[in-house]
Amino acid sequence: MDRRTVIALGVIGLIFVLLPFYWEWIGFAPQTPPVATDSLSVTGDSLGQSSSPAPLDSTVWTSPDSTVAAGSANDTTPEQFTTVETDLYSARFSSRGATLVSFKLKRFQYLDGSGQIELVPNRAAHPLHFSLPEAGNLVFEDMSFSPSALELKLEKGAGDSTRLTFDGRTQGGAPVRVEYTFRSSSYLIGLKIHVAHEAELVRATRLEVGWRGGLDPTEANRSDDYSFYSAYVRQAAEVAKFDDFEDGQLKEGSAGAIDWVGIKSKYFFVALIRTDTQAEDFEVAATETGVLEAGQQVNRREFSVRLGNRIQDGADPSFDLYLGPVDYWILGQAGRDLDHAAEMGYWLLRPFAVAILWFVTMLYKVIPSYGWVIVIFTMVMKVILFPFSRKNYLQMHRMKALQPKLKEIQEKYKDDSQELNRRMMKLYKDEKFNPLGSCMWMLPQLPIFFSLFTVFKSYIELRGVGFLWLTDLSQANLLLCGFMSAAMLGQQLLTNKDPKQKLLVYGMPVLMFFFFRGLPSGLVLYWTVYNILSIAEQWSVERSLPPVTPAVVVADTPRKSAKK
Repeated sequence: MDRRTVIALGVIGLIFVLLPFYWEWIGFAPQTPPVATDSLSVTGDSLGQSSSPAPLDSTVWTSPDSTVAAGSANDTTPEQFTTVETDLYSARFSSRGATLVSFKLKRFQYLDGSGQIELVPNRAAHPLHFSLPEAGNLVFEDMSFSPSALELKLEKGAGDSTRLTFDGRTQGGAPVRVEYTFRSSSYLIGLKIHVAHEAELVRATRLEVGWRGGLDPTEANRSDDYSFYSAYVRQAAEVAKFDDFEDGQLKEGSAGAIDWVGIKSKYFFVALIRTDTQAEDFEVAATETGVLEAGQQVNRREFSVRLGNRIQDGADPSFDLYLGPVDYWILGQAGRDLDHAAEMGYWLLRPFAVAILWFVTMLYKVIPSYGWVIVIFTMVMKVILFPFSRKNYLQMHRMKALQPKLKEIQEKYKDDSQELNRRMMKLYKDEKFNPLGSCMWMLPQLPIFFSLFTVFKSYIELRGVGFLWLTDLSQANLLLCGFMSAAMLGQQLLTNKDPKQKLLVYGMPVLMFFFFRGLPSGLVLYWTVYNILSIAEQWSVERSLPPVTPAVVVADTPRKSAKK
């Protein structure tokens, strides 16, 4: 085995040692196979209440038939549920706490066929919660509210919105109102909370809104899904991500100009967004526990987030709730940098990743098959990168011509490293050959390759999408990985014909098999097609090149001694 082979294998080994740290830095863990009509209709409730709330004044709260106000903390009114249907989701609200108890996404299904994705976690009956710490730590879920309707329906294309209000009273009789606004074809839900400064709420100037229990995993590969779990906060126009645990615990928080806080899984996102002004502080708390879940040993992550808000006289705190997919374009339409939750890599690579995502999205509108979109996209990328790869092949061709003379120099001056380097540099200079040229022509391709990895590792549009024998382009597939390694072996055999580098030729495809075996098959499909095209490209380029002519080294001209 020659020196170059040893160095190449050493570099490959170093890459594999450092690879887990790189994955951790970008928030990715490789997968392992798991075990085992346009209209708006609003229906009032059975009590004949209108979906449009009455003005919030003292007449609304009159309760002459009881000493305890209806909807107070001591009220025994039976729990009521309101169902809200839009073209994107089906939500269910409870009168106990005026909060969500179910939120199902109509466009996204569990891949085991068990139904629509549920964003309300099983571990929290009321994940969305409200409290008034300065009013004896009044928690809304201890109160009963009266809903303005028991059923609301907002159909696609209505281009309108509708409201659902919950009216309640504290034990002392102070009125509280929670109002939700639903919009057609939007994952954003408006939220407004009114607290009357009466009775025990006279000093209530702080409102806390939070989401607890995190999100339940939605993918068969639980370990991979949990590896994406994280919290995000936008503070002072900067988005921060929190996913670093210490001894299984994570707790962050600070005061300042807070725009929003959110929790993300691999494919879904929940965010609390202050819209009328900015929240005064936030808190993120999370745990990471090693458990056996669905037959898999996983590090289960559970996040909770909270926004602290100041209640101003005459102004009701207003929010938007986002409950939906981690889709770059949808989050971008929501504004306020929510699209940062759809990670596009390091800031330097972000423009490349967004450009790739845009091109793939546009291509899908013409060819509604993501499998074929990836194949055609690979072809386009090969055409774009052809000038760089051709330069690389030319460099390799010239290097073959220099190899016999380089070996001769290495053998002749093997005991004199200084002279060896001088002779090699002279040969390169005489032949006008840059030994780093092949590496330089590879550099422009690296941002594209890294961006492709970033885009495809959690691209929600690939989730559950099949192609040929592949059932899900977002999951790993060993057979496709084998095809990719075979294509790489063919390229290696065509490129490297040096018998001393046989270990490198056969070893590289094996190493790449283990590298790619846990990655989404959409990404592996790209590399498979790319390797096949590279074989055809290299064969075509080599046929157009002249035969290799060994270089001739011009001997040093002896220096003449000065005449006396």
